Amino acid sequence: TRNLETMYAKIRTAQPLQNGWIVGWGFDPWLYEDGRFPTRQELDQARPDTPVYIYNMSGHLAYANSKAFEIAGITKDTPNPQGGQYEKGEDGELNGRILAHAAMFTVLAPPPIDQQAAYLGAREHTKVGITTVAEPGLLHPGMLALYEDVTQQADWPVRIIAGLAMKNPATRAMLQDAGSGKWNTEKLQITYGKIWADGSIQGGTVLLSDHTRPHYKHPDPNETPYTEYDELMTQVLEIYQAGLSPMIHTNADGAVDWALDAIEKAQAQTGRRDLHPQLIHVQVVRDDQLRRMVDLGVGATFFTPHVHFFGELHKNVFWTEEWARRIDPMKSALDIGVVAAIHNDPPVSAPNPLHSMWVAVNRLTSAGNVLGPEQRITPEQALAAYTRDAARQMGYENEIGTLEPGKYADMVLLSEDPLTVAPTRIKDIRVEATMMGGQVFYYQMDESFTDVLE
Repeated sequence: TRNLETMYAKIRTAQPLQNGWIVGWGFDPWLYEDGRFPTRQELDQARPDTPVYIYNMSGHLAYANSKAFEIAGITKDTPNPQGGQYEKGEDGELNGRILAHAAMFTVLAPPPIDQQAAYLGAREHTKVGITTVAEPGLLHPGMLALYEDVTQQADWPVRIIAGLAMKNPATRAMLQDAGSGKWNTEKLQITYGKIWADGSIQGGTVLLSDHTRPHYKHPDPNETPYTEYDELMTQVLEIYQAGLSPMIHTNADGAVDWALDAIEKAQAQTGRRDLHPQLIHVQVVRDDQLRRMVDLGVGATFFTPHVHFFGELHKNVFWTEEWARRIDPMKSALDIGVVAAIHNDPPVSAPNPLHSMWVAVNRLTSAGNVLGPEQRITPEQALAAYTRDAARQMGYENEIGTLEPGKYADMVLLSEDPLTVAPTRIKDIRVEATMMGGQVFYYQMDESFTDVLE
């Protein structure tokens, strides 16, 4: 849908899930003609007697009707959980918008995942040439149990490097066991603790510094830390003490400052410089922070698809021109010496390495404009960010990332060479086959290809 009225029309006729709720995905007010979020009252009019819950595309906000709040036992007098908020209007009543996971999950728990869904997702990854995935956010013990099960199957097609979500006490309590390697197998490694320091730029929930706050033009900002400063210091220290590495969600430079403080303190207290801390997204980061990352041995994985899908919004709505041009500054990071990788972040954008590489090399927005040409990187650098440097960043450079004797036989057959085609055509390259650990899990060539495999 492209506007709120057509969304409400769909809600009126939608069939509830088995749990009795109507759940929507992928809403973003800035991509709608209305340019605003749905209110509780409007959702009530669309479906007054059925709980309605709409996820923002960023995954960091949601919108609910009165029935949903009623079932969850949340009223205007319910205290906000730490790191989250049930937003209220000027009249003091709930307006329907829910900020951050700490509040979102109290209204509706994360959707369950089963073997069928896990296999479907894994096979989709092989189709785009992925052999190893990072799954940093194991939100509850059940997710770990599921991945334990599926990765033991011979037909499981991707290797998983995972992290335990620190926001859940149940998974946080598993840190020491994870640090001992209790669950590690050839296809599953638990090596990270995942922390969310801030939210999303388009949602207005990022953590800014005094350097960037004057340049942020979001019309409705709500700068609420997902994890308070002292708690962030504690969580990172616990991760280090368990022998794991912190993986910290940091969309803006205020969150980056906090994350680097926590990592520096944990390294000083534990004496450990052998781990592989990394920051996720780092869409807004300053050069002085990039230099500090090099000093601390912190890697960065950039959400470059944002430049394409949301670049026009960054330029016209969220930032002054100076900082819009600098979104996901991979060129600056590489020039300064940061070990940098690239990622997607479903459901915001589907995994597609070749498309993400194309964005990093060309920095073309959805309108065809170049956003920050000075931050374009070379095809070689983009390829390394998905292979060699991604492996280095996670500490697996001796097992994966390059083709060398003694490493896993992970290979992808492409229709063309991304290093020699015109840079604007990188996204059009087809994945013909994907091999993980010497076994082909995906191919789309004619029958003669089986002779090549044999």
